[in-house]
Amino acid sequence: MQKHSTHVIDEQAVHFFKGSLPPEQWTVYDIRPDYGKDHKVELVEGGEHTGLSFWVQVKGQKRVKKLKDGTISFKLETKDLDYHTKLQAPVFLVVVDVSSRVGYWVFTQEYEQTRLRNVDWTAQGQIQIHLPASNLLSDNVALRAAVKTAIGFMARRSLGMGIGHAQDSMKRLDSRFDVRVTATSQGELIEADALEDIRVDLKFGAGFYESGRLGDLIGRGVPVSIGPGDVTADGSLLIKSVLEDTADRHGSLQLCLNGRGHLRLAHLDGEGRAIGRPHELECAFEGGVEEIRFSARTSYENLVLHGAVTSRPDKPMNLGIGYDLGCWLGRPLSSLPSFHLIEDLLGRLDEGHRMNVDLFAEGMPIFSGYMLWKWDELSSIRRTLGLVELVAQARWIAVEYKVEAVLPRQISMEEIQQVARLYRLARGEEIRIKGAVQTSSARLTKLNMQTLSKLIGLDGEPLRLALLSDRPQPFLGVEVDLGPVETQLSHMRLVEDREILVRQIREGVTPIPLTWEATAETELIVKRVSEELLSAQEAAAEAAGFLE
Repeated sequence: MQKHSTHVIDEQAVHFFKGSLPPEQWTVYDIRPDYGKDHKVELVEGGEHTGLSFWVQVKGQKRVKKLKDGTISFKLETKDLDYHTKLQAPVFLVVVDVSSRVGYWVFTQEYEQTRLRNVDWTAQGQIQIHLPASNLLSDNVALRAAVKTAIGFMARRSLGMGIGHAQDSMKRLDSRFDVRVTATSQGELIEADALEDIRVDLKFGAGFYESGRLGDLIGRGVPVSIGPGDVTADGSLLIKSVLEDTADRHGSLQLCLNGRGHLRLAHLDGEGRAIGRPHELECAFEGGVEEIRFSARTSYENLVLHGAVTSRPDKPMNLGIGYDLGCWLGRPLSSLPSFHLIEDLLGRLDEGHRMNVDLFAEGMPIFSGYMLWKWDELSSIRRTLGLVELVAQARWIAVEYKVEAVLPRQISMEEIQQVARLYRLARGEEIRIKGAVQTSSARLTKLNMQTLSKLIGLDGEPLRLALLSDRPQPFLGVEVDLGPVETQLSHMRLVEDREILVRQIREGVTPIPLTWEATAETELIVKRVSEELLSAQEAAAEAAGFLE
């Protein structure tokens, strides 16, 4: 009796498949009956079986159909794919072109969850599977890597199913709780949140009291280890069962308040006076009846806080503060994220200042605390504090003079000096700098003999030179019109020989070049000119000679 051609092709495909897997790397087991899967394959490493295995369904084609996108098309029975999705181990479909002796593979469960996610394939008799032409059976290295990845994929799927089953089982023990089960590297984490007011009576063994664990469990709300007899419960079968199972495994128990609330933060000086406005920031918290731990962050995460407040706020707290003001760079000064909050809390900081922290949950105050700023903390964030002060000054200038400027992405020393100089001038402060100028020159073009000695220092007295300017001042790429600004040089000494200078004056030489040099007392003085001073200078200039 002659075999059907399909059987012959399938036998050739199986023979090719087995021959493609070297026995020192794979062990192939035949499956009987072979419904939906023909072989079980186990990985071998170093001559030892690893226990890592997968199913294979082998299909032969006299000549495979290659599509324009480079994939291999094969019509798989829908019942086979449906069976694959129910298995816990990965299944690989292998299609062999017996004419060219080339095999291709695809991981069917992943294919179903990705490529067929939006396809109603269960209503069909067959489903077209596209096998990547690059998935060659002859490439044992790539196949081995794909198998290990597939085993991990199926393990995660099985874990999800197991967690779902565990959660449902626990909820049936006490429907008054919402139960979440999470798998971790240390074991299972079971969280039970009460959906209503529930009375559960806990009893603690003598050893639990003596070890001090009760204070950590109730007072601080941190995990503590428990063993048989340490903690028992009445009032909930769920809590009773979880406690017994945890104790048998020598696991950990945590009873804590947790949720979301808000912090009220305030900056106070050493005398307790408020600096800036208080600010509120949303936070997450957990803890017990004597200590609450919290974490909070601004929307752009340019300020992050974490710490703990206690029922005894008589001592400074440890408050962790993180800063990242990079989100300010490159933005208009008028729209810097969380600027007012950060400036009020960090601006004008000094040693002995305090950060007050009040924690609220559902609008009710829980605990309060404070952080005391010490020299070490201030030194560690000096650059951050400098940037906050610089930006505060720049924003004041922008608002005061109604200009729109952008904070540079890289702030140069020249731009820092621009902001500091303009801020002080705009507020009417004098800027005095020693050593900024070594020499200065001018021309004598018109003389007033009565004031000549004072102007050029003929009597040997140091000279005071002044230049009045009403040019706009540079400010972060734009200009600000401050009005008249006077630049003065004080205590400069005339270099020219006085006898020659006097002779030139008497002979009517004009203009006469003059040069002065700095002395130890020389200062560069810049100040904004008041309206009264400007009027007085204009009147004096009309009545006297001048230097240009």
